[in-house]
Order: sequence, then C-alpha cells, then structure tokens
Amino acid sequence: MKLFLCTIILSFILFISCSLFEREDDLGFWYEIDDPTLTQDSSLVPGVWNWGWSTYYFTSTGRPAKHTPQTTGYTEKLVFKTDGTVSVYRNEELTSTHNYAIEDTWSLSFGNRKYQFGVNESKMVLSIAYVDGPEKIYFRGDE
Repeated sequence: MKLFLCTIILSFILFISCSLFEREDDLGFWYEIDDPTLTQDSSLVPGVWNWGWSTYYFTSTGRPAKHTPQTTGYTEKLVFKTDGTVSVYRNEELTSTHNYAIEDTWSLSFGNRKYQFGVNESKMVLSIAYVDGPEKIYFRGDE
C-alpha cells in the first residue's frame, strides 16, 4: 500500500512540475507552431523566405540547440512560386527544386518531407520536430 501511495504522489509531482514550466531555453527563443499570428493561409506562402534559425529540441544533451547562418556558415533561402514549385538555395546557389502542396491541417509538403507550418506576412515556421527534426524559422525576403 505504501508503494502504491508513493507511486501516486510521485506521479502527481511529476505531472505538476512538467505543466508548470514553459518550453523555453536560456536564450529566450521558442516559437510555438500554434503562434496566434500564424495561419495556414496558402496565399501567404509564395515568395522568398530567408532562413533565420533552426531549433533542434531532441538533442543528446537534452537541451535545445539553435543553429543560425552565423553558427553554420551558410545561408538558406526558399522561393515558393505560385505554380506550386519551391526552389531551395544554399549560399545563393540553387540546390534543389520540388513541387509543394499544402495538405491537411497545418501541413506543407515538399522534398519528401511533411512539415507542420504556420505563416504570416513576415514569418514562416516549418517544423518536423514531431519526428525529432528541427523547427525552422524563415523571414520574408525580397523578390
């Protein structure tokens, strides 16, 4: 009976402690994919999107890791066109072109990947954190 009671109390403490902490690291960055400023408005997707940073939440240290153009030594740009294609550039060099599709709720697919996404006039979030991948933040660029 004591073991059962201790297990219940410990489970309750773990549940409460997990729900009290916000998912934010020491650097103060965290963009929820359900950011209320983001939508699934497909008319906002076409255009030039410059990579700002990626956050990897599932790391060997257990702490989020932030990658930026400064830390990686490369830039990345996505150019979504109204004809349903997206071109991927690394350091201003075209690396690939794919068809893209906005599918079920909050998903955008291209290049054999299905991303959770959100977009507004100035920011796009592409996330595959649900499969231990990164969450990438892009900012609208010039055409």
